[in-house]
Amino acid sequence: MIRGRSRVDKCSVDQVTVPHGVLSLIQSGQMGRLTLKIVLEVRPMKKTFTIGEVQTLLPVLESLMIRAQQAGLKAGVLGAELEELRQRIFVNGGMHVDVTDVAQQRSQQAAAIEEAKATVAEMEEIGARLHDLGEGLLDLPYRVDGREVMLCWKVGESTIGHWHEEEEEPAERLPLDEHFGRGERERLN
Repeated sequence: MIRGRSRVDKCSVDQVTVPHGVLSLIQSGQMGRLTLKIVLEVRPMKKTFTIGEVQTLLPVLESLMIRAQQAGLKAGVLGAELEELRQRIFVNGGMHVDVTDVAQQRSQQAAAIEEAKATVAEMEEIGARLHDLGEGLLDLPYRVDGREVMLCWKVGESTIGHWHEEEEEPAERLPLDEHFGRGERERLN
């Protein structure tokens, strides 16, 4: 299980990857604090990449990652506002609210959740595996010395510079060394 955390005002967003889970955003309130959990399905990788292919894809992946992060944070902020309203209603024993405004906030939150899910699905279609939305961390499969490893990239990095074993977590990422790119040829998968 991998966790990441991003803070926006009073809203905290947690990301969790659960193998064989379902892609969804789950909202839960805890003492006035909203927690969004993003549960991602881990699918078997079909394609391995060359370092050149990954370098070419980085601008696209970065754009998608930023879009997914922004949508997730927007959903979190709207959820926090709705949770705060719910708490005020509870503490005050009820109150008058503009039902149209609340419905609009819920609709905007649902749209932001759907945008985040669709953007993550786009990254997965490319062949990337998202590990942590808040950190902007993803993996792309690569073959080196006859085995599959994961090239590891984090939003803000201009090049692919890290990797980890397929079974290891991204926290174990190592810098690329002379084994990477040696004898590499462009290939179709």
